[in-house]
Amino acid sequence: MRVLLDATPYRRDRPTGVGRYLACLIQGLAALENGPELFVLGTDEDLLDGIPNRDRIAFHRFSPKPSTGPLAREVKRQKALVRIARARRIDLVHTVLEPLLPHRGIVQVLTVHDVARGRRDIPGLADRSVRELMRTGLRYAAAKRADRIITVSEFTRKEVLHRLGIDPRKVRTVYTGLDETIARMAGATTDPPKDAPGESGYLLFVGETGRQKNEKRLLLAYSRLRMEGFNVGLVLVGGEGTGRLDLDNNVPDRDARQSIVVHATVTDSELVALYKQARAFILPSMYEGFGLPLLEAMACGAPAVVSRGTSLEEIAGGAAMLIDPTDAGSIFWAAAKLLGDHDLSETLRRKGLERASFFTLENMAQQTLDVYREAIGS
Repeated sequence: MRVLLDATPYRRDRPTGVGRYLACLIQGLAALENGPELFVLGTDEDLLDGIPNRDRIAFHRFSPKPSTGPLAREVKRQKALVRIARARRIDLVHTVLEPLLPHRGIVQVLTVHDVARGRRDIPGLADRSVRELMRTGLRYAAAKRADRIITVSEFTRKEVLHRLGIDPRKVRTVYTGLDETIARMAGATTDPPKDAPGESGYLLFVGETGRQKNEKRLLLAYSRLRMEGFNVGLVLVGGEGTGRLDLDNNVPDRDARQSIVVHATVTDSELVALYKQARAFILPSMYEGFGLPLLEAMACGAPAVVSRGTSLEEIAGGAAMLIDPTDAGSIFWAAAKLLGDHDLSETLRRKGLERASFFTLENMAQQTLDVYREAIGS
């Protein structure tokens, strides 16, 4: 089987959940004894560093000029996928994030992480330009034409069926596996994180700040913790959005602000060290399609606090405390209880490690391969 994977969303210098998904999928597929012959379209060949059976993967570079606008870039991507598919006699094209427009004779599998774009019922997601809303509509229309759709959680599968009206027989849930690098580091001895704040340890948030991540209520809850005498720090690893955090207004106390450390990006080794030493990992998102940081945190033994009613509750599987993401008080009480109850903290560490072991790259890759076979057979 010859599979063309669209890895253009991956950027090593700007890690995202979609980028991690692509890295994990390639790792898993390349390690399968019965795996497909892989062709990868991408902007960064570093994606293939350390991949087993590297000789079975053909990399095609996608390198539009930096001045290329979003629409022109998308046209070039579409043309590149079709050109490679025809020239290499590809059996199936697997796209992530942005679907391929339908073409005669090309079988397509699309991975959908969420259907958050255009949602008007979630604060932070409703404010979209007319152009972006039109683009979202076109994206969803093209998604309906895919031969099979992979969702990364049952929560997202239900969202896809409800909001896009897609035939349920075409939609399969395949959980993302834990990155091998993170898994290996999680099981090894690591140095303590540098410049960790707080006299009594720190709380940790990892995610692209802004939109639905709800960091404002997290900051309000943290301010209350400090006022109540919890001398813990707060570490925020939040990608490009960290520059928009309004610490002065959300954390009025100067001493509390000085106990907050903000990182735009960290290395994998630094991230694992942060997870392993955290008193608690907190992800109070308003909306998540999977929640890869939660999986990483559980694998590293960090007791977790996450939102009820999103995919996070599903991925946690009873191994995390659940909060109401619309209520800063709920976040405060959960964090306070966890910080004050050592037995609870240890129980969540143990349950998290057990739960994380369920999400393997082998399962992810084999189930994805099964979807490929279904799509080709259809």
